[in-house]
Amino acid sequence: MSQPRLTVDLKELLHTVCSLIFADLDELAALTGTARSTMHHRLERLRELGLVTSVPHGVGPGSPRRRHRRKRQGGRQYQRMRERFYPTTEGIKIAAADMDEEGERLEFWKRLPVHPQVFRQLVPRLDALAVIYSLAALIMERTDYESATIHHFINVKVSPFDAVLRLGGGPAVGVVRIGRRLTTTSFRDRWNSILREKERWPDVVLILTATAMVWEHAYEIVSARPGPTAYCAQERYSLKSKRRVWGAPSDKQKNVVSLRDIVGTFSAEHGSSPDAPSERRPARIDEYPQTLPTASPAVRLTPAAKILLDVIDDWHLVRRRDLPGLAGISTARISQMLASLKDQ
Repeated sequence: MSQPRLTVDLKELLHTVCSLIFADLDELAALTGTARSTMHHRLERLRELGLVTSVPHGVGPGSPRRRHRRKRQGGRQYQRMRERFYPTTEGIKIAAADMDEEGERLEFWKRLPVHPQVFRQLVPRLDALAVIYSLAALIMERTDYESATIHHFINVKVSPFDAVLRLGGGPAVGVVRIGRRLTTTSFRDRWNSILREKERWPDVVLILTATAMVWEHAYEIVSARPGPTAYCAQERYSLKSKRRVWGAPSDKQKNVVSLRDIVGTFSAEHGSSPDAPSERRPARIDEYPQTLPTASPAVRLTPAAKILLDVIDDWHLVRRRDLPGLAGISTARISQMLASLKDQ
């Protein structure tokens, strides 16, 4: 079977999808400086050719407003399911075929998040990736840079950051996400790792926390040992660019600023950013687990179900009748979701 002939724009987008794996339509448009309608047309063309595919992904409240209407469920507002794109096995083969030498093709395969070893670890973290991409897209909307690259890190031994955003060869923004189950000690160790590598500090470090309590602990740790310019915000509020929700631990005045204010501090003079991890075990292209995302709980569960699970995790042995008030979901909906979760 002959390979499909791609235009330059489609080739560039295919490479971008290999790098920005699981980004959605709006995020790809923002991070590449492409019109949304144009991006939609190109993605559909690549899908028709069998080079990219997607999975529907539901996210909870607190995400940035999109161009589509929201649906209301149980008194809370939720985004509709977003299609998150990633390349097929054939798409990776064609993207790698653009490399001139065999060594370059191998390097292309090893350094991208489509490598099987990395791909398998990114799929369960789809919710975290969604937050990072949304934050990066908001930053791009507030700058004059035309495009951006994102390096993902899945191993704290390689980098204490979850991701590093490089704005068109300009400033570097390090992102650290502290989930609900990450201990204070774990974050302290990561922050100390950042402090030890001063020559690799990004221009700004943005710290996202899942809860208010985690935010307080992170704020105290960064305040006690200042390093690179850092801002902390709760994840549910961080994706509102105009709201002043970002605390600056190193600021003795304890000012709280908006994401727009932070972006306004970026300068043309920028520091270095951590390198993408390079030591990965060799793997064959046919080992690429293309169908893995469809079976992931991050894909199968609805936004409301994820919130319910978080409530149950926070409130052990909680009574069923208390769940609607804690989760903000109707009693009837709670009953439906509990039955579905038991079946899964």
